[in-house]
Amino acid sequence: MLPVWDTLVAAGRIGRPVFLRFAWGCDGQDAAGQAAAAISRAGELLGEPSAVLFARGEAAIGCLHVVVTFRSGATALLICGPGTAEEDAVLLGNRGAVYADGGEVSVYQRLCGAAAEAHSPSPEILAALEEALRTGAPVRVEGCDA
Repeated sequence: MLPVWDTLVAAGRIGRPVFLRFAWGCDGQDAAGQAAAAISRAGELLGEPSAVLFARGEAAIGCLHVVVTFRSGATALLICGPGTAEEDAVLLGNRGAVYADGGEVSVYQRLCGAAAEAHSPSPEILAALEEALRTGAPVRVEGCDA
């Protein structure tokens, strides 16, 4: 999973992470589970649990757009597109940035690692994502005191 990203973040090479943009193709194969795993991973990279998320799209066809805000104001934009869409990820810090794009192993597999294979995100994140998709409104993630 892009271990170099974890190393760069831990070493402070990009400063404090403030924004993650991540796009991948999912073909409707457990799009909600993949998006929830990506939300969890975004929290790890940005250094805190998600606070509020807003999602639009149709999980059944694998087309989701999710905006996640964190207590500090950091933000993640996660885009799951149908088909074999170009995969890429950008992590911006207050002093630099790191990028990843497709290769032999998908960016999703590299970014989300074991969570991508297991599709076992926290029930709180999955419930918040499903509610946001159902209502079209921002949803506070349960268990987060933001």
